[in-house]
Amino acid sequence: MKKKLAIIGCGALGRILATNVKKLLDSHYEICGLFDLDKDAAAKLAADVNSKSCETIEELYAEKPDYTVEIAGIPAAKAYGEEILRNVSDLIVVSVGSLADESFKQ
Repeated sequence: MKKKLAIIGCGALGRILATNVKKLLDSHYEICGLFDLDKDAAAKLAADVNSKSCETIEELYAEKPDYTVEIAGIPAAKAYGEEILRNVSDLIVVSVGSLADESFKQ
């Protein structure tokens, strides 16, 4: 059974991640949803990888991913990270600079 993967961030790095997951790991992972504050970027990437563009972060959470990848930048990691870990899924933080903030790591 495929694991469900949600992606926060649909910019250049998010596009690289999503297209390569689709191309190389499609037999193991389903991209269940994409979220970005730039709704057009999320919609375009979702169409390109045959996934769902989520209008809100709550809509992304409702997809019940097994893993959520944050690839949108330090503010996104800080804004969504704790809630994802507490209530949604495992979290893969790509914006590792957020981990330099001691209060965030707590």
